[in-house]
Amino acid sequence: MRIVALLVFALIADAAGAQDGPYLFDVLLKPAYRSGWQKLMKDVEPTPDWLAQFAKNFDGVAGPMKPATIEGKAYELYFVCKPHDCAVKKFEVMFDVASKRAYGALGGDGAPPAFYGAPTPDWLMQFARNYDGVAGPMKAATIEGKPYELYFVCKPHDCAAKKFEVMFEAGGKRAYGALGGVSDPPYFYGAPSPAQQQALAQALKG
Repeated sequence: MRIVALLVFALIADAAGAQDGPYLFDVLLKPAYRSGWQKLMKDVEPTPDWLAQFAKNFDGVAGPMKPATIEGKAYELYFVCKPHDCAVKKFEVMFDVASKRAYGALGGDGAPPAFYGAPTPDWLMQFARNYDGVAGPMKAATIEGKPYELYFVCKPHDCAAKKFEVMFEAGGKRAYGALGGVSDPPYFYGAPSPAQQQALAQALKG
């Protein structure tokens, strides 16, 4: 989850004083970076208008690259933000230097971030294949007047630290998810609203 922590820090950090370097719109002209970006953007739904516009023409308010090292691996951090509202509407993207795999965080000052591009843990992939694993019973919830059903699955023998919460709308029409644990910032899936994010985050810690 160190990737999450770095993305959170980048979202709230001031870009002032950053060293000169390539910008996001520069590196997206390179095929390897563009491929990683396009795969990441498929997860960002719904996409804010300002980010969708940038994704079309790579033209927008952006910042220079910042290098980072996590567990011995080199990464590059970039950001793009909403014109005239950069502190509040910001998208951080981090590329693995070797593979050009991209991770993203959408948020800003005071807003709970949503994370994208999370690698799927082996224990969760195993559950997705055969629906066999450590899981919990349904818990009902009401969020902004709408009913939901919450379920979880977790890593055997490490349930508090490695947990996936899924929240279904009534009738199972739509699902939202959160991957994390009692001490880690969560990755959110399905673009939940701030209120839905709060409910999922609380469930992860429960």
